[in-house]
Amino acid sequence: MTTTMSPTVTRILLLLLFTGTVLSIDIDCSSMAPVSTSIIPQSEACPFKIHVSSKFYKPNVALTVTVSSIDGSKFQDLQIVARKLSGNDNGPQGTFLGAEREVMIQNCKEVSGDGYVKINNELLSNITFFWSADKYVGHIYFLFTISRDYQTFWIRERSATVLDHTKDLPVPKVPQENIVPLTKQINTADCGKTRGCYREPAGCWELNCKYIVTWKSIDNVVEVEMSMATGRIHNVWMTFALSDDTYEGDDYAFDCIEDFKHGVVSVSLSYIRGVNDIVELDEPKKGIVFETGSHYNNRLRCLFRIQKSAGNKHDYMLKEGKWHVLLGGGKAWDGKKTEHGLGIGRVPIVSVEEVDMSETDDISGISRYPIAKTHVILMILAWIVCAPIGCLMSMYYKRMWPNSRFLEKRYWFVVYWPCMVSVFVLMILAFIFFFVDAGGYVEAPYLPLRAHPIMLIVVFVCVLIIPIIMLLIRCTDGCLQFIFNIICFILCLVTLILAIPTLLISLDYGRYYIPWWITWFLVAIMIIQLIIDILLKIHDFCYYEKNEERREKYEYSKRENPKLYIPEPHPVGRRFKKCCLFVHVFFTVVLSVIVIIVIAAA
Repeated sequence: MTTTMSPTVTRILLLLLFTGTVLSIDIDCSSMAPVSTSIIPQSEACPFKIHVSSKFYKPNVALTVTVSSIDGSKFQDLQIVARKLSGNDNGPQGTFLGAEREVMIQNCKEVSGDGYVKINNELLSNITFFWSADKYVGHIYFLFTISRDYQTFWIRERSATVLDHTKDLPVPKVPQENIVPLTKQINTADCGKTRGCYREPAGCWELNCKYIVTWKSIDNVVEVEMSMATGRIHNVWMTFALSDDTYEGDDYAFDCIEDFKHGVVSVSLSYIRGVNDIVELDEPKKGIVFETGSHYNNRLRCLFRIQKSAGNKHDYMLKEGKWHVLLGGGKAWDGKKTEHGLGIGRVPIVSVEEVDMSETDDISGISRYPIAKTHVILMILAWIVCAPIGCLMSMYYKRMWPNSRFLEKRYWFVVYWPCMVSVFVLMILAFIFFFVDAGGYVEAPYLPLRAHPIMLIVVFVCVLIIPIIMLLIRCTDGCLQFIFNIICFILCLVTLILAIPTLLISLDYGRYYIPWWITWFLVAIMIIQLIIDILLKIHDFCYYEKNEERREKYEYSKRENPKLYIPEPHPVGRRFKKCCLFVHVFFTVVLSVIVIIVIAAA
């Protein structure tokens, strides 16, 4: 007698097989979102797709369901359910089977059906399993949440509709973004005439603007229009703030926020206390007498009217004075703003000029931050120019010009010492300028920018301590001097290892407006320096015995003829080392000058 293992038994065996294993991310079965509210889903397009083997399904006939990567990415966690296309039943439908050992069945509480969640440590680029239902339940679709790592995931991605042939074909739904009335397009022909405007880029029509805001004073209210290009993402926000300076912080803002889940775009007031530090007001709509908003065709729009004397702290900005305009945007979550990025294109822009809300100025142009750029330029001078040249001279050129002196010092020391002093001074100035520009210690919302202030502090402390240790080395001897030498070596090693990554990370700060290709220029400089260093090491190794032989003959001659002046011998291969020095210095200086000019002009 033969028996067939039921789906229930299979599920129990799979659950027993993986008992005790902890999921990487705890995902709620109903909302398909992580239980942890600190994890924000990705806004860009999902790099994974789902494919179903048939457009129709039949009871007890398995469909092959495959989740695969579009760009070769690998995923860590996956949860997938089948849901009805219409009706109020959001529970999972049917049953999944046959995904081998990579996944386990996660039973959803208080609902029927099962989801699959990947739990092993091996990353996968695709996975295939089977789905079946014991009866017709109407048209369905597959919904999945997938994660690339603990912080990078996409939620509620869906498949094409799988049809129930006993039902009528589904009527195409009106897109969610069209449920609310569309907000009218901004007429930029009114800018500078009947309305004040600030737009980026300069002179753009609304459909070509990254950001645009207009304002018009009408009796006791101000009418404001806001618009932002969003790309193919939903749940976004745009903010329009008035500031007495060009820095984010201590600003009163007007927010246009999309809540895609409920199909609405709304306007509210908020206070920006600092970078990514938003304070929600007790009465976020106080003084707003009219509002409309929509998100359609990759563009978020809001139009609202707000009273000038509503009792808000925003009032005095609307009635009098001149203010810089701040515009920014980011990803929303449950109808609330989340932190914006600090990278290029993600930081808010601030107008160079100041505007009065009662006037009709048409302005453009983005404020630049010379103190911030100076920080980057000082870091480049310190760690791309001075430090490599100084280290090169001390490592390979101590005996290059044995009989020549400048101010009674050898040539290598004449170059080395100013370079190291410059590194010390430039690093102190770069440290000061960074924190003065940032207004103190600011923690970025994500890596690697979050690590930059910490790495900068570590490098700064090492640069301060190293000269003190070097003085102690000169003032001590014996075992104590050896210990100080070891400490100095460790500090120098830590400084050199951290300094370059610290510099490269700083280039990603969006407020600096540094072109992306500058990073590759600096990498090219470092590659040239590395090649020169390797060549010189090979050269010294090849000619070590000959140079030592010359040195020994020189020492012997001095001992035998102590009263005679005997010049020190020149090292073997001087021409090659001179060429290497020229190439190193030439490319370092020329490319660094180009980089500095571009950064200053950006």
